[in-house]
Amino acid sequence: FRPVFILALCVFTIGLLVFRADIFAVAAVKVFESIIFSLAFGMIILEQNNSKRSLFKMSNNRLFTRLGRYTYGLYCLHLLAALIVLTIGSKLGINTHLWQVVIIEMPLMLIVSMVLAFLSYEFYEKRFLKLKDRFSVIVKGSAA
Repeated sequence: FRPVFILALCVFTIGLLVFRADIFAVAAVKVFESIIFSLAFGMIILEQNNSKRSLFKMSNNRLFTRLGRYTYGLYCLHLLAALIVLTIGSKLGINTHLWQVVIIEMPLMLIVSMVLAFLSYEFYEKRFLKLKDRFSVIVKGSAA
């Protein structure tokens, strides 16, 4: 992809996110909301995987690369983290106002999700990743 196209894609996607309520206010356009977002984010994923001249290459960022180890745990355990934070938040009464949810609960959900994903990776997933080499099949020669 060309840098101009990449920049336009990023601006387009950010514009979609910022003006989402205005753009998709009409029911006839609302129908296409998920398709448009899927295409936009799909293009960003393709650009990140295939473009050599990316404006911002996620794989060059050490933080994102390191966090990539824990994405499966985040995917699997984020609902559990949300339930934990919501349950404790409602018992303590710290989710009665919108600002409390945004400033307290959302960051807590992210932190609890990250802690659970880290623990899952370190104490559970690593063990299975070590085992996969025992069950891999090595074939000599080529099939063609």
